Amino acid sequence: MRLLRLDLHIHSRYSHDGTMSPHEILAAARRAGLSGVAVCDHNALRGARAMQAACPKDFLIVPGAEYSTDFGHVLAYFITRGAEEADLPKLADGRFKLTALADFVKAQGGLLIAAHPYFGRDSLPAELLRNIHGLEVFNARQMARCPRSTAETQRAAHEMGGITTAGSDAHRPGEVGGAFIELSAETADTAETAARAAQVKQAMLSGRCACRGRPAKRRHEAQGRFGSKGIAGLPRDMARWVAFTSHDAVRAALGVRQWQEHKDDETIRR
Repeated sequence: MRLLRLDLHIHSRYSHDGTMSPHEILAAARRAGLSGVAVCDHNALRGARAMQAACPKDFLIVPGAEYSTDFGHVLAYFITRGAEEADLPKLADGRFKLTALADFVKAQGGLLIAAHPYFGRDSLPAELLRNIHGLEVFNARQMARCPRSTAETQRAAHEMGGITTAGSDAHRPGEVGGAFIELSAETADTAETAARAAQVKQAMLSGRCACRGRPAKRRHEAQGRFGSKGIAGLPRDMARWVAFTSHDAVRAALGVRQWQEHKDDETIRR
């Protein structure tokens, strides 16, 4: 048996706000002690495919993408075809219809998870809960932005009884590994990738994964915004970076960035 740690929410340069190449993600993941990752780019599976092509066999890639829907962002795992490649119904602003997306993902044997579920809302819509397999209980960026949302997500996860996952939501190398799932696997590094991925999926379904996470350093988020508004926006970008760096220093001094753990032994009930 071998202990695996997988960061299940990372963005590559194939996201509009991402910067990392597959090789940069791999190097950062190795430094963080991870056994694998899920690259979940915004509305695109191609980042996950590029990651699969670039990584050695001993590093597990869970294919995935983060889709914008009429009920918020959702993470689609273990898919072989992206929703952007299918003729699925969308809203006028380009967001996918959740019900159609859920059917599309489930038809592939994939799993659908609500990303940072309490971002911008105080309750979870019934329509969302009917169409997903579980919740992302730890999102390192969201843990830093709104600590209350993590406690709310854990409470909802216990009530829902579905899959629980964790991911850093990393857009820069220093964020990779800020949250992850942890499980024991029987297959060796040299085993077929499909067999190892299937074992991870089964562990997630049966509740045999522990989730760990801690708040991200907000200065990484500020760095990612440099130049996004052009030269005119640089003074604001710099002010934000200074404020977020100071915020990180205060939180570190208070011990806020300590690891948290979530473990739900209940087998999925849906």
